[in-house]
Amino acid sequence: MLCNNVRIDCGMRGNELNHTVRTAETIAANYQKLFDRVTPVSFKNLDLRRAMETIAVFRDVSDSAASKPYLIDFLRTRGINGDEYLDALEQDGANPMLALKTA
Repeated sequence: MLCNNVRIDCGMRGNELNHTVRTAETIAANYQKLFDRVTPVSFKNLDLRRAMETIAVFRDVSDSAASKPYLIDFLRTRGINGDEYLDALEQDGANPMLALKTA
């Protein structure tokens, strides 16, 4: 997951938004394929509560990945430079972040 976030971050910083949208879509589809079939029964050695918490994390990861292509495409269609957008997010400590630093 860290490597995938770095791939997207690098694409945005290089303002390669067309390619980065496709990369983000592929990542989101892969996460969906991996995590959607996981159920509490998938965890034989975890109690039900911990299994449900783990599944909730997987769902959050999938939802986050699914939203990234929309953000990147919004930037692309509005002509917003990806690097400038990320720099503005990092500089603004008063407002909630829409993207998190990967390192």
